[in-house]
Amino acid sequence: MSLTIYTLMDSNYEIITAGLINSILKTSFNGNIIIGYRGELKYDFSAKNIKLVELKNNDLWIGNLKAELILDNPCENFLWLDSDLIINHYNFFNIVEDAISKGLFLSVEALISPNDIRRKLWRKRIFPQSENNSSKTSEYFSSGILGGNFKRDKHLLDQWQFSINSVLKPPAAIFDDPNFLMPDQDILNGILQDYTLPYLTISAPDIWYDHT
Repeated sequence: MSLTIYTLMDSNYEIITAGLINSILKTSFNGNIIIGYRGELKYDFSAKNIKLVELKNNDLWIGNLKAELILDNPCENFLWLDSDLIINHYNFFNIVEDAISKGLFLSVEALISPNDIRRKLWRKRIFPQSENNSSKTSEYFSSGILGGNFKRDKHLLDQWQFSINSVLKPPAAIFDDPNFLMPDQDILNGILQDYTLPYLTISAPDIWYDHT
């Protein structure tokens, strides 16, 4: 399998991350898993095909380092998964690989009007020279699931990390910036709202949120 999975954790998310890893290993996946971590870990994550990468950037909130982790550890095809996810479909990763062969793989979390004020604020902050007045999409994507081909989609990762570094004031945690309440996710959507290349998505009911 040419797919490499990436995720992030700190000491507060070790058990949750272990849940993600265990769910992955119960599927058809047989590729590599790269875990970026910050701080001292209580548990041993060493295993075949699992690589631990200590994060050197301590200025930004950990959730803003997704693109940086992938860029610093390149592969053929990448899949970002937030550590609080659980995979419950045995064939999920084969579906993802097929989708990535056709374009970017994204997860739709909500719908926001193409003319929503938030979108205009995102564009003004991320692309101040842009003359676009309306988004090309009403989809609001999750930054918790993102797949692509590294060579083909590296420009998106570069723009994502550059915009996080240039637009947000460290540490840029959740709710720190009134225009980017979900910092890494809103930055990603501010870029993707003008995206013109092919992409495929998953969304509810393919994604189930368990509130029990």
